[in-house]
Amino acid sequence: MNRAEARSSVIREWDRWIKTQDIDPEGPTGKNSLKFFLELQDRRSPLLDFDPRGQDRWQLIHYWLLSGGRVSGLLTDSRRSRQYRRMNQARSAQAEAIAAATVTATAVEGGDP
Repeated sequence: MNRAEARSSVIREWDRWIKTQDIDPEGPTGKNSLKFFLELQDRRSPLLDFDPRGQDRWQLIHYWLLSGGRVSGLLTDSRRSRQYRRMNQARSAQAEAIAAATVTATAVEGGDP
């Protein structure tokens, strides 16, 4: 089964499965998606027979459920992701500034960078 087929099949199964669960009034969360995944594993579901291309199957299925709006937490997760990217960009910019200052200071002193 390719990933596109797996994704649509997993989401269909989730929609069926979630109706049988006692869910928090605020809606399904990552805890529910983990329980769903573990139940698929326990019964050796053919829904897990797809090539994850080096990714963790649980994280991939959780992402499918998040991006499909089936599980809450999408805004929090994407906000964290943006913050992480900004933090890394700031670190990169800071490292580049330090490197440029070092090259400039070395050139002013007449040394080789």
